[in-house]
Order: sequence, then C-alpha cells, then structure tokens
Amino acid sequence: MSLSKQDRLTYLWPFANECRAFARLAQSGFNGNIAVKSYGWMKLSSEQLQKARLLSKNNSLSPWSIVKDFIVADTTGEDLPCILRSIDTFRDVKILLQDPRLENFKGKLLVDLGTTRTYPHPFWNEFEANAFYNSTKRAISAWHSENGCLKEGRPL
Repeated sequence: MSLSKQDRLTYLWPFANECRAFARLAQSGFNGNIAVKSYGWMKLSSEQLQKARLLSKNNSLSPWSIVKDFIVADTTGEDLPCILRSIDTFRDVKILLQDPRLENFKGKLLVDLGTTRTYPHPFWNEFEANAFYNSTKRAISAWHSENGCLKEGRPL
C-alpha cells in the first residue's frame, strides 16, 4: 500500500487512532465495557481552545477532542483478571494496543487509546499483532502474580 506523507501522518496521529478505536468498540458493542465510554468527538472553538491552553499551561493542545467519561478509580490487582480478558476482546475486534501500560487504565477500563492501531491499518502485521498480544498477556499475568502491592489490591 502506497501512502502519501500526509496519509502516513494521519495513521500516527493519536486523535485519529482514538477515533478509529472508539468507533470499532461502539460498532462491536463494547463502548464503555473494556475501555472508557466514548460519546464522540468535538472541535473546540478558538475561545475554548485558548481557555484550555491557559488552564493546562500547554500551548500545543489540539482543538480536536474525544468526549469520554471521566474515571477516577485506581487500578488494583483485583482489576487485572478483567484487564486480561479485555486484552482478548481487543484482539478479537482487531484493535492493537501498542502501549498497554497500567497507567493507561482506570479501574478495569482502558482510558488512553492514542497509540492503538485498528485493522485495516497500513502498518498492521497479523503475526506481530498476535505475538504482541501474547507477550502483553504474559506481562500482565506476571505483574499480577509477582507484584505484592497488586496482590493486596492496593492502587498501582
């Protein structure tokens, strides 16, 4: 597949990655089940963007935003079995989690899908995707069995 530079950049843009992933989750009936519930996207007005940049002290914020639930729950060891099952579901609906760090979860739900790849994708390789899922599941299982704070159910 031959893509222009602009098209390649679009496939690497976190906002576009999240839009594709949340659309796939909604299409598959998993919106709010394995990842935070998404309500769609919006573009901030110039005034809204200026206020957001002032509040966050980040002048590089994009005017584009995903509207999703705000979750404050910490992830604990009790959430890990559910997270492991959700990894299988992401694989089944062909969403590749490229950055499945525990910091990207709140409770049992994934909240950051900015680095995901959703099939079809020009940089998707089925063999590598399956190998990645298997290693991710092994790593989460190891965190669950080896990390004492997780065994006790305390926040990560």
